[in-house]
Parts: sequence; C-alpha cells; structure tokens
Amino acid sequence: MNPKDDLEVDAQIQNEQKKEDKNYESKKGFVYHHRQNNMLSFLGDLKTLRTKRDQFKAAYDNAMKEFNELNCLLLEARDKNKSEIEASEDNLRVLAKDEYRETGSKKLPGGMGIRIMKRLIYDKDEALDWAKLHNLAIALDKKKFETMVKVASKGDGLDFVKISNEIIATIPTEIKLGEQ
Repeated sequence: MNPKDDLEVDAQIQNEQKKEDKNYESKKGFVYHHRQNNMLSFLGDLKTLRTKRDQFKAAYDNAMKEFNELNCLLLEARDKNKSEIEASEDNLRVLAKDEYRETGSKKLPGGMGIRIMKRLIYDKDEALDWAKLHNLAIALDKKKFETMVKVASKGDGLDFVKISNEIIATIPTEIKLGEQ
C-alpha cells in the first residue's frame, strides 16, 4: 500500500469518528435533556402529591378535632369506664388470690379461677454464661432457656435459677353471676 493511501484511510477513519462523536454528543445531549425533563416531571408530580397529602392531613386533623369536640362527653365517659373496669379487675384479682391462699380452691364464683404459673428468677448474665458454656447460644434466647430450666433437674448446674410459683387470678370474658 502506498503511504498516501494510508493517510487517506486514516483521514476517512477520523472523519467517521468525528461523525460518530457528533452523533454521540447529540444523542448524549438528547438523553441528558430527556433525563432532566423526566426528573423535572417526577418532581412536579411529587410536589403535587405532597400538596395533596398536606391537604388530606389538614382535613383529617380538622375532622378529628371536630369529632373530639362533638363527642368529648362520650370519650370522657369511655375513658372513665375503661379505668373503672381496670380497677375493678385489679380488686377482683386481689380478692381471688386471697381466697385461694385461704381455701386452696382454684374454682371461684362467677367463672373466676386460679392458675399457678412457674416464674423463673435468675441473673441474665449468669444465664448467658451458662448457655455459652453449654454451646447453646451466643445470645440468650430467654424463651428456650426458661423452657429448658423448667424441665431440667437441679443437678444440671442451674443452681443460680430460683423458681417461684405465681398466683394468677383469671376473670372470664363472659361473667356468670350465680354460678360456681
């Protein structure tokens, strides 16, 4: 090949490259502007959605304020009733526990009853050390540990755990007066 031909081929390649570069720049500019327009469109949509959200929140807040003002006596009565129920249940539980301690009876009037639950009392750090020593845990799984302790015998190195019985008075959902 002739060096002059090489120069012509190089020039053609460079011209083609320049055309491709211009097309690329043109496409790049189009893509850039298209992306910018999309972003602006999404931002506009988001602004509209946020404005609607603020309007809905304001309408909701106003409706709740009106509801609370219109129903303040009802809401106060509901809250008072809830507190009275909780106090009455607490008093019943105390009476039921006292009755159990005196009589040993677990079946009480009105469908009430007594359950005896085992409660474990232990130092959590000591329990975790024990679990690690027995390759049971990296962190203490309280539920599994307590289940295991309840079925284990005293000779299992669990001397740091004390078991107490907790009396729990149960109150039925449907109260049956006059029944034992």
